[in-house]
Amino acid sequence: MDGGLTLTWLIVLLVIISLHNSRWVSGTFHENQSSRRKLTAKEGFISIDCGIAPGSYYTDSETEIYYTSDAGFTDTGINYNVSEEYVYQNNDQHLKNVRSFPEGDRNCYTLWPGQGKNHKYLIRARFLYGNYDSKNQLPIFKLYLGVDEWTTVNIRNVTSTYRKEIIHIPITDYIDVCLVNIGSGTPFISVLELKRLNDSIYSPAEPGSLILYDRWDFGTQQEEWKLIREKDDVYDRIWKPNTWWSWLSINSSVVSSSFSTSDYKLPGIVMATAAKPANESESWGISLSIDDDPSQKLYMNLTGNNLTGSVPQAVTDKFKDGTLSLGENPNLCPTVSCQGQKKKKKKNKFFVPVLTSILSAIVILVLIAALAIIRKLTKRRETKATTIETVTERPKEGPLKSGNCEFTYSEVVGITNNFNRPIGRGGFGEVYLGTLADDTQVAVKVHSPSSNQGPKAFRAEAKLLTRVHHKNLVRLIGYCDDSTNMVLIYEYMSNGNLQQKLSAREAADVLNWKQRLQIAVDAAHGLEYLHNGCKPPIVHRDMKSSNILLTESLQAKIADFGMSRDLQSLSTDPVGTPGYFDPECQSTGNLNEKSDVYSFGIVLLELITGRRAIIPGGIHIAGWVSPMIERGDIRSIVDPRLQGDFNTNSAWKAVEIALACVASTGMQRPDMSHVVVDLKECLEREVASRRIQRVGGHSIGSGNFLENVPLVLSTEVAPHAR
Repeated sequence: MDGGLTLTWLIVLLVIISLHNSRWVSGTFHENQSSRRKLTAKEGFISIDCGIAPGSYYTDSETEIYYTSDAGFTDTGINYNVSEEYVYQNNDQHLKNVRSFPEGDRNCYTLWPGQGKNHKYLIRARFLYGNYDSKNQLPIFKLYLGVDEWTTVNIRNVTSTYRKEIIHIPITDYIDVCLVNIGSGTPFISVLELKRLNDSIYSPAEPGSLILYDRWDFGTQQEEWKLIREKDDVYDRIWKPNTWWSWLSINSSVVSSSFSTSDYKLPGIVMATAAKPANESESWGISLSIDDDPSQKLYMNLTGNNLTGSVPQAVTDKFKDGTLSLGENPNLCPTVSCQGQKKKKKKNKFFVPVLTSILSAIVILVLIAALAIIRKLTKRRETKATTIETVTERPKEGPLKSGNCEFTYSEVVGITNNFNRPIGRGGFGEVYLGTLADDTQVAVKVHSPSSNQGPKAFRAEAKLLTRVHHKNLVRLIGYCDDSTNMVLIYEYMSNGNLQQKLSAREAADVLNWKQRLQIAVDAAHGLEYLHNGCKPPIVHRDMKSSNILLTESLQAKIADFGMSRDLQSLSTDPVGTPGYFDPECQSTGNLNEKSDVYSFGIVLLELITGRRAIIPGGIHIAGWVSPMIERGDIRSIVDPRLQGDFNTNSAWKAVEIALACVASTGMQRPDMSHVVVDLKECLEREVASRRIQRVGGHSIGSGNFLENVPLVLSTEVAPHAR
């Protein structure tokens, strides 16, 4: 191909966004999930025509795709038909009706792909307003995948079809697609589709999701308003025509078979067209505004595009972490300017051998120096505390990461000023306050020979904390492990543990309802990360209020991982604390994530009631709460020290969540991701009621937090159906 000829075949840009740190949103508890019909797609396709009558289905004449009613995927919303005046403009049957969600802040579809979790799926939502509600009010709302924000849907035109696509790898066997009301109109949806993808395409495969920027077909003669959807496309992708008057279209009746045989399975109708500029000096470009958010990454795949020339240094720097693919471009110089390369070729015949000799000598010198340093360090380490990796019972896990410091016992003595400030005691041993050289305060946990947690638990905790990092897990700073002393050094949590805080008797020290809910949300986030964010998942096995520590600002962090295990090495030995231990596990020996969920439910009941897991007299807190619920008086359940200062709807919701967590069987208990969502809704209700109270008292804050929270009416008795 002529090097001066710019030929653009296809550009698809995808922006990958990590969804573990997204903004929170209110949620709807999945207590009806077990009763909702699990609709699956054996061939990897789920195609839902939203708003048609329950039980309806049909096969689209153009795409030959089977569409079904959404009645089995959601249990909320109202069906509407698009206004008659807009129906004639649209030939797609699945865009002639919608499901609208005028009630509730958050309404979800639950999809059960036949292949289950840990596979790639294309999820597509389409929206055609068509004045279905006869109000001519164009809404703005948000889409979420589970608890994570996907995108904003901004309907700007009555007749336009809006399309949102994302490639997602779920960590559960189901996917919740949720429409969230942000106070700017009623959410609605026309079509919801899920397509199974080959796991090898749209790399890299890592936690997060790929959001579609756009997908164009260049050089097509198709009308600009008509989308291209090839029925033979195994992934059912939708392409937008892209033609410019100053560019020339190229059409070919012969398309290389490599396009259809590659994992991307590009349809022939798309690859048979291309475009080139009438003026060969004209270029084509795309401008994207990328935030400096570290949770966002941009990936560019320019493989096999016959690119020539050199890659600008700015582009190389931007994608130096391997997020730029430039393979199969033989005439492209990917690192340095290629200009003048031919002229330098002869000169390089002399330069390269000389450079090779010099580099070889340098490498030999470096190796000699490295061996000397290693030998010296080895001798020095013999006088220090033995490292954890030399005594661990599972060496295959590898050494501790360098981010955690190894201390000698004499250094530990200095940090704690000879252990003169004890601040607590746990199953592992005494805990002391210490101070590092930079004046950072730390908690120093020293193993006691009389402890019921031996060296195995110590090393398990140290190993685990070197590979898990989350804002709601206590951070390990360092350790000491010599022949006689085992010490773990953590960040210092100045407000102690939650059990101590809930025992406060002074009015000024009593946690208010909002603080309790925020602590619950924080702890739920930490536990959800262990279950769903770690590979393999980790079960804490000793979740209780005394293992939730509080910072000065009352941020909650989970601690004490001595009993924690990943699911690959999980034993069935019954461990835990009376009152928090899963009764199902006690009877069956089946310990898994749902055992942690049970324990968390007990902690939540402690937060709600202000009582211990085992109430004086040997009464379990779950048994104590049950008759109170039957009477329907929320004030008899919530901690009396709050003196009724809480939103009753928020309190009832919290009780519901707690009871779901302590259900008798693990199958009935929710996943922690759903618990996080619902606890955030509790918190939102409480904050909303405070805002309403301030407005009623003519004291309006200047912040914009939860600006669009709807009015929530309170009730003193439990609703009949929850």
